[in-house]
Amino acid sequence: MAVPLWPKCPLLRYRRRGFPLSFAQYTSQVVRLNSKRFAAGLLILLLALSCQAQERKWMTLDCIYLADKSNDGDSFLAQCGRERFFVRLYFVDAPETNLDFPDRVRQQYEYFGVGMDDLTRAGSMARDYVQRLLASRRFVVHTRKVYAQGRSKTTRYYGLVQVEGRYLHELLLEEGLARNRGTRVALPTGEKAKNYAFALQSLEDRARAFRKGAWASSNPSKRVMSRPR
Repeated sequence: MAVPLWPKCPLLRYRRRGFPLSFAQYTSQVVRLNSKRFAAGLLILLLALSCQAQERKWMTLDCIYLADKSNDGDSFLAQCGRERFFVRLYFVDAPETNLDFPDRVRQQYEYFGVGMDDLTRAGSMARDYVQRLLASRRFVVHTRKVYAQGRSKTTRYYGLVQVEGRYLHELLLEEGLARNRGTRVALPTGEKAKNYAFALQSLEDRARAFRKGAWASSNPSKRVMSRPR
């Protein structure tokens, strides 16, 4: 009896007379099995996406600021009830406090039109400003618990921080201690991210005009111009 050319498979079934399935029959069974597996996989994916969508709803947390060596102007450790995690601000990018991330530092000093020393000095100013503002009071964090990358092993979520009715990222822009760059999101009020980011640009422009924060030592001829997307 001739040996089938196709590989052995548990799907192969033998006819009553002992002859193997034809290649067409074998292929048909494989296709049917794979279709079932695909349908099952698709169902699991849809369920996962549904669960993810539920997890990404905005939640409002009452928090306190915690001192940590990784804290900077746009990211800091917070205690919110029983949870402890780093909050990474939406919409803004504060100057780095050191040279650990050379590419990010280069982008920032080109954007602000300053030297590296001036940039890291502004980064320290942003970190200290946030600490002074938050360390002595409770504040609100709006988050969907979307993970943000970071240098610490502690959980890090994107969030919107409100203190005394103002968003922290707006205050940083007003003080010239951040640039209007970063991960964006539609606000809990429903306002679209792109429209809001363009509105934030006026805060940055005003800080630059009054040479506040990082803009104090800015040299316009050194700037690499960029507008919010």
